Formats: sequence, C-alpha cells, structure tokens
Amino acid sequence: MSKGWQHDEELVRAIEQSVSPGAIVKRNVFLPNIGSASGARSQCDVVIWEGSPARPVVTIVEVQRRNVKVKPNEFYGWLIKRDLVGAQKLVCVSRKGFTSAIKEQAEKEGGAVVLIHLRESSPMELPIDFIRFHLRFRYFAIVKIKNLRPGISRAHLETLGIRDEFFRKNNGRDVGSDEKIWSTDGMTVISLGDLIRCLTPVSDSFEGEAKISIDFDSKCPIFAYFDGVFIPAALEVEYEYVDKLYSIPMSTLTYEQLEYGSLGWVMEGSLETPLGKLESKIPIYKAENGMYKMRDSDVIIEGVKGVTMQIYREGFDEPWYG
Repeated sequence: MSKGWQHDEELVRAIEQSVSPGAIVKRNVFLPNIGSASGARSQCDVVIWEGSPARPVVTIVEVQRRNVKVKPNEFYGWLIKRDLVGAQKLVCVSRKGFTSAIKEQAEKEGGAVVLIHLRESSPMELPIDFIRFHLRFRYFAIVKIKNLRPGISRAHLETLGIRDEFFRKNNGRDVGSDEKIWSTDGMTVISLGDLIRCLTPVSDSFEGEAKISIDFDSKCPIFAYFDGVFIPAALEVEYEYVDKLYSIPMSTLTYEQLEYGSLGWVMEGSLETPLGKLESKIPIYKAENGMYKMRDSDVIIEGVKGVTMQIYREGFDEPWYG
C-alpha cells in the first residue's frame, strides 16, 4: 500500500516547522473535541502549537493528495473540524489546488484560513545556492564478514582501572555487526557495519572483497565504547560487500501560500534499480539566517533498504558533509 499521503504529511510538517521554528509541530494528532461528553477526538494531519501557555494559538493543517482539486464539501469539513477542536487557524494543503469558490470562502475567513498549493515547478525555481549541489544515493551492503580481529588499548584500560572488568565481560564474546560499540569521533557510537561503511572508499559500482586495518596510532583513530567511556581501539577486518551509487531524476514542487508566495520546496523522484524501486522526497526550507537548508532527519528514502543520501558540490567528486 502506498505511503504517499503519509509522506506528504511529513513533508508538510517539516516545512511548517521551518516556517515557525519556535513552534511545536506534530503529525497525525488526535485533538479532543471541545465540549464532547463522550471524549470524542478528531484526527488532524498536522498540528502547530504557538504562543504562550496563557494564550496558545493552535493551527490544524489538512493535507489532500488526490488527483483533483479540493472539493467544497471537503473544505467545509475542515472548517467544522477546526471549530470542533477549538483551533484558531486552518491551513489547507493540496497538490491540485483549489476552486475559485474555496478561494473566495478562505478570503472571507481572513487570516484564520490559509491555502497552500504544493505545485509542480521548474528546477530553476530552487534557491540558487542549493542548485550548486547535486544528490546521489548510496546502497552499501556487507555480504559477509570473513575475518574480524578487534584490538583494545590495554594501557588505557589499566589507566581507567577497568582492565579486569573489560576482559571478564568480553573474553570469548563474538562482536555482532549491529552492536553499537564503535566510534570514529569518541562521542557517538555506531555499529561495526556502519564503521565499515564509513571506512570504505565510495565506489560508483563495486562487488567483491576488501580489507581494513586500523592501528592504535592511525591518523584516523577508532574507539570502542565500554562502561561509559571511549577507549582507543584497533581493527582488522576482511569482508565481502556491494557498493553502488544511483542518481535519481528529481522533480521540484513549490510549497506556495496563495496571496503570499513560496515558503519552501520539495524535491522528489524515483528510479527503478535491480534492487527494487528507489524513491526519495526532500523538503528544502529557508532558515532564520536566510540560508536555504535541508535536514537529514526530514529526508524520506523508501524502497531499498540500506540506501543513504550523499550531497556533492559542483566540481567535487567526494561527498560534502557540511
């Protein structure tokens, strides 16, 4: 079953959060109906809470994905829902736009109703700073770990006074590829699979074997996490893996508020691959400093497990990490 409507709601949530950075913005919220003796609730696609606790302003956002314009009965149903839950404002979002009758009614409601057209547009409408980047999607999968020899700094274990405890808990224990006990920065923990992915050079297309050797004095050190501390580590690992890069043709949608203008953009596209259909949707928003940005947490990638997005600057062959 398609999750397109869920994706649209999540994209709208991300852009609305950028429009109101100080607000609380959530998707798929059930708000209580005002004065309901039975405790009835109404489902709202997105809800925005702004203002102070003493004078809150609640906005509900309804998102329509059908291949037709929003119909009057649907629009009036949203107005009734706004009043039922006691919201002060209603935002309506549609990919196909709105009829003239709905536009007229929204105008009569004043600022209490906002119409948003998520419309197809030209890539030239994207912010010029963002056009200087292009996106590629990396599929990386470890087929088999053939040989694994981890090492730990005994000197650091002695200094920390945890040598005996470490070996008591780890002697003879196999390290799982999904176990998050590794680190490349001494601050965040990742799995062995993620560590291998980080240390493997990016290839346009590769299937085969490789070997990684990291010593204690390596220029790019690694760490093992144990008992709340990061300990210098070493690693030698031989593995079979698949590494492929895909470029997805992307179209551009403009998140346009009628009578106001663009509030953000969405890049979306799909590609048939030997691994299955790969789809992506990326919201782009204008930050408080005027720069155009996107958040990794808002990027939607679906269809092929293990795919990540990488950003490349014009004229550069290596991924850009900000």
